[in-house]
Amino acid sequence: MVRNARKWLSAVLAVMMLVSMVSTVAFAAEPVDPDALYAFTVNEKDPNASDLYFYGVEMSETAFALQIEKSPYNYVKVYKEVNGEKGAEQSCAAPLGGTKGSATLQLDGYVNQYIVTLFSQNGQKYKDYSLTVEKNQVLITTPTAYTVVEEADGSVTYQIPYESSTAKFKLNFTDVNIVVAENGTPLTAVNGEYTVNFVQPGKKTFSITYGEIAEGVEQSVYTFSIEWMKNDKAKIEILEAETAGCVLNEYKVTVPKGVTEVALRMKFSSGATAEVINDYTGEAAAVNGNLYTLDYTGNRDLGYTVTVTAQDGTKAAYTITLVRLKSEACELLSIEGALLKDGEYVADIKDNTFYVGATVSSYASYALYSDAACTKAVNGTALQLQAAKTEVWIVVTAEDGVTKSAPVKLTVNTTATNFETSEEKPLYQSMVNLGKVAVTGGEELNNPAPSPYNNRGYIRVTGSALGEEMFFKIQALGEYEERGVLLYADVNKTILLENELYITPDSQGTALYAVIESNGVKEEYIVQIVTEASYTFTDKLTPWAEKYVKAVGEAGLMKGKDGGVFDGTAALTRNEMATLLVRLTGANKDLYANLEYKFLDAVPDWVKNYVKAATRIGLVDGEPVTDKDGNVTGYNFVGERNATRGEFIKVFANAIFIHEDMDVEEYYNKNKVEVDRIVTDYKFKDIESVADWAKPYMYTAVALGLVEGSSEPDGVYLHTENQISRDEVAAIIARSLPGEE
Repeated sequence: MVRNARKWLSAVLAVMMLVSMVSTVAFAAEPVDPDALYAFTVNEKDPNASDLYFYGVEMSETAFALQIEKSPYNYVKVYKEVNGEKGAEQSCAAPLGGTKGSATLQLDGYVNQYIVTLFSQNGQKYKDYSLTVEKNQVLITTPTAYTVVEEADGSVTYQIPYESSTAKFKLNFTDVNIVVAENGTPLTAVNGEYTVNFVQPGKKTFSITYGEIAEGVEQSVYTFSIEWMKNDKAKIEILEAETAGCVLNEYKVTVPKGVTEVALRMKFSSGATAEVINDYTGEAAAVNGNLYTLDYTGNRDLGYTVTVTAQDGTKAAYTITLVRLKSEACELLSIEGALLKDGEYVADIKDNTFYVGATVSSYASYALYSDAACTKAVNGTALQLQAAKTEVWIVVTAEDGVTKSAPVKLTVNTTATNFETSEEKPLYQSMVNLGKVAVTGGEELNNPAPSPYNNRGYIRVTGSALGEEMFFKIQALGEYEERGVLLYADVNKTILLENELYITPDSQGTALYAVIESNGVKEEYIVQIVTEASYTFTDKLTPWAEKYVKAVGEAGLMKGKDGGVFDGTAALTRNEMATLLVRLTGANKDLYANLEYKFLDAVPDWVKNYVKAATRIGLVDGEPVTDKDGNVTGYNFVGERNATRGEFIKVFANAIFIHEDMDVEEYYNKNKVEVDRIVTDYKFKDIESVADWAKPYMYTAVALGLVEGSSEPDGVYLHTENQISRDEVAAIIARSLPGEE
């Protein structure tokens, strides 16, 4: 360890003054005492009490020569100190006989500890002395914490941060000379404190000499360094738009139309350098001092990557995005083949097809509607006329996607008489412009509306017949959006689809999920592919359930079994439950075909994709399989087992909540007081038997009017653990339909 400054200074002065502490012992007429211990000197130092201390060995030295002078009647040995005990003996020290001896001590580090033992002639008595040999170390005190780096040559460098170009320190010893090593310029302390000023980052080395300055007397020299570190900051400190009309918001620059060069003034961290690269061309922006000129000739968003390299090599990257100012012009200028009369357009033709070729403001788009309120979008711009007079309304949307014109009426009069159309629906339907996206067979788009439960919008699409393959495509509008739409098969958005695909509707409403990004804003939409479907049943229906069964059949929600048999009194199996729930949520089983089937037991091929879909959506789970030690090794689906009322109501409740922003348990916990009150009013006889896991679902279904219970002579029962019949399933589903009770 490093000794205190007073003790170190005493040791240094002892070396510099070369004070001889040798004691002379006379043995002339005295009888020799073999047990006596006489004085000895080490490197001209009298051990005095019990310590020997040497400071000032050069950093590069790996050994220390120890000279010993003693009485001829004693002998001396030197040991390495290990945890306060004697370790390895250090070569030969001072044997019995002569008055001089020596030892070469190996220096392992800065501070080296030894034990010197003086033995009597017969070795019966001895005395131990502590010996410390310490290398040079600059002992300085700084007003703030500097980073200390030990260099390979044993010297020390004190690093000061870039924020301060001045280093201050005090030496923890005196009577020394300190100079700048490169030129010998001395440093002078003011009130004991030295000051070193830097003009630029770098290292200054200093030499400390101590010892008597006299001819023939060697001085000890120690060097150390102070380094002013380079700046590690790599920031854009100032960013300003110099081009008139440009608006800067953080790192986004809105650029007026017609501007092809954008001048930005940029200033970076002190000492840093930067390069500004066009992300599209890879070319560097022109620079003049702190002024950078960015080329911008297109209409799409364009990014420039600014790479800032700090003085010390640290790098940071920024993206500056140039965005063209979107036009608010949304004027309908003309319609090919139509004349403007009193603010409305009129076209007189002879055919049964009229193409609405409208000319609108630059960068704007337009859409057609069949009603003046603009609630029903017309598919495409080629009007298939069905009467001698057809009226549509045109709305022009500006490039900014927000500003819209008032509806302009277009009346098409035709002398054609053949208005028949083919009964076959084309495999590929034309793309319909819905303002933000174009969609195959699209009819309407409702934007997301603020709601505590649902923040999704809605896109309605006309689908093909059940079981008939159709082509579907969705794309964002605007050339600046390279990938403006992400399309998913499931509500959890885990199965990403291509934006063009063939799909076979399996239910009345096939649901896809689209995330549309426009100008940095993301919106979520349910894409509902609507298919006309209605089922009637051939068997005699249960009287109490007849109206419910007909309702779900007309809504296309329950198909019945082979031959149109509903079989209402039969129990619902788990296979049938998975199939029904997948169709109810609009999931298309074919889009889940590539998923792994996770259960240990097999199910029939017709239901496997339904089970995969229901599992991925989170509607169904399985029954655990355990080994002999009770460890779960997997799960069985048990598809042929009949579902219980509690089991079905749980998955059905999850299904009707699937498009909400809270699940059934959250809804129940939030509305527990009111829900429990409604359930209590029913006075169910078996309410206490409802398992805890089933309560949120069963109670919520009762509160929403989906479950009424079974009336029996002694009261009303929920029968949560009973099997559920197809009639009961139809009743629960029908009650969830609009207008049904």
